[in-house]
Amino acid sequence: RVALILVDGTEGFTEQDSKVAGYAHEQGKGCIIVVNKWDAVEGKDTYTMDTQRKGYETAFSFMSYAPVIFISAKTGYNVNKLMQLIKDVDAQNGARVPTGVLNEMLARATARMQPPSDKGKRLKIFYLTQATTRPPTFVAFVNQKSLFHFSYQRYLINQIRERFGLEHTPIRIVVRERGTGAEHAIQFAEQAYALGMSNGYLWDSPWLRFEYSSPSTPAQVFDYNMRTRERVLRKTQVVPSGHAPSDYIVERIDAPAS
Repeated sequence: RVALILVDGTEGFTEQDSKVAGYAHEQGKGCIIVVNKWDAVEGKDTYTMDTQRKGYETAFSFMSYAPVIFISAKTGYNVNKLMQLIKDVDAQNGARVPTGVLNEMLARATARMQPPSDKGKRLKIFYLTQATTRPPTFVAFVNQKSLFHFSYQRYLINQIRERFGLEHTPIRIVVRERGTGAEHAIQFAEQAYALGMSNGYLWDSPWLRFEYSSPSTPAQVFDYNMRTRERVLRKTQVVPSGHAPSDYIVERIDAPAS
């Protein structure tokens, strides 16, 4: 499940290496750049490895998440370290992030760097949820897709890497626009659920809890089963006059409260 991009250390980076790495990257595989025959590289000094590492990182810049390791299959140099690195990369590629902590991270990230705006309209990211693994794929529900610039997506991906220790796996974000109302919230949650199921993602639970309010309807808290479409109303209360709409908050739960 982890692709090893094997490079001949005596020859260095080749165009074929780039093509193989590009294919693995497109497939969302966890990847490791393995520079073999390190024992046969001539003229090594204290700085050779660091210098070459920087060169390989530049050559494979399109997959900056992939670690670079120097080994010798002949002498066994760093082979044990490579085995452990494979386990670490595989674990990250198959990692799952709970919706609650994911959206706590989102709140901090958007407070630290405000989402972009265009012609007076600012991007709103209502919530994130993980749809699948291998690679970790997150669905972002936003007010307008065109406002979600690549640079801000990259910023959020870096925040996810840093917060959840996912430095060595590709990460994807799927952007979905949402309308207004609880039914739209359910619709997009079901899309995320279906996306995950189609990619073999085994959800711990199909239940989500929605907290929804708007200026025209009472606030509601209800649990929803994305598999059976069962809805369990938890509570309803009148939103005080002048209260700003909170749209909806979504979190994954094991089962509805009794």
